[in-house]
Amino acid sequence: MNKILKRVLFFGFLILSSMVIAACGTSKSSSSASGSKGSGTSEDPIKLNYYHVAQENHPTHAVAVEYKEKVEELSEGRLQLEVFCCGQLYPSETDGAEAAIKGDVDIAMSSAPAMSSLNSSFMVFDLPFLFKNEEQAYAALDGELSAALDKKLEEMGLVSIGWGSTGFKQLVSAKDPIKSVDDLKGMRMRVMENKMHMDIFNSLGTNASGLAFGEVYSALSQGTHDMLDSTAAYVMSSSFYEVVDYFTVTNHFFHPAVTFINKETYDSLPEDLQQVLMEAGNIVGEKHRQLVAEQEKTDRKKMVDEGVEIIELSDKELEKFEEAVQPIYEKYEDEIGKDLIDIAKSYSE
Repeated sequence: MNKILKRVLFFGFLILSSMVIAACGTSKSSSSASGSKGSGTSEDPIKLNYYHVAQENHPTHAVAVEYKEKVEELSEGRLQLEVFCCGQLYPSETDGAEAAIKGDVDIAMSSAPAMSSLNSSFMVFDLPFLFKNEEQAYAALDGELSAALDKKLEEMGLVSIGWGSTGFKQLVSAKDPIKSVDDLKGMRMRVMENKMHMDIFNSLGTNASGLAFGEVYSALSQGTHDMLDSTAAYVMSSSFYEVVDYFTVTNHFFHPAVTFINKETYDSLPEDLQQVLMEAGNIVGEKHRQLVAEQEKTDRKKMVDEGVEIIELSDKELEKFEEAVQPIYEKYEDEIGKDLIDIAKSYSE
């Protein structure tokens, strides 16, 4: 089925999709409440919920399910987790994080940029071209940088469970191929609802605007947006390959995903069950990173099979991108904190 036909079919199902979303919204108030707090025995388990926005075929959902199973195994059934995915409860990661802060959700996974509107320290991961490779990024997630951000989470009423990854971001276009900085001029770009992302891409010449992830497919299909930045895993799992044509490798952002639990909920648990949640944390940490990296390689091949062209830029052209966004570091230094930026930069020196 070619892309034009797929877009036509999309509009044919738009009304039906709206009805389904409305139905989901009707049940949201009862489903999104935090889990029931039993006595913590296998006969009367403590039930917690876990929320993320990724689709069921994305590594994020796979690790969420594996984490649930591991927690239930280690607790011998005294803890039970229910996983909600795909925007079932909230349309964006920021909304899910806010729900976790309020206690409306017990556990949530969010990318670091989605957290930046709640605490500016998390904008450190929005600094463009901060890490050159995964090894540098992972060292930061296992070191002083994540430790500093864990303290910020606690100040927000959250307890960190593990630092995973959504991978390096690339430029994805439904309109024209991106082969140089000049090709970005005038492009209507979807960015996360994050002011720093808007500044970065507006400085590159795009007309950037924030949009919830769940609305991206529709925006690309209808032509209200021309492009976004994403990964191959999200292009495939969210079916963006049906409506985009070009995938330009820039590695401009590395975005971790942090899993956390509402602090009051965590503190209310018996100490041994707290330890269970943390012991299983390597699944949403190191295991998540591994799966995302593997999936990215696999999905790039799948994208090509679906007709998406992958564009590799020369080192000289990438340097032009880096040079164009360097003023962002100074502009946001005070807001992020120079000490935090210096810690982050130390991993790529």
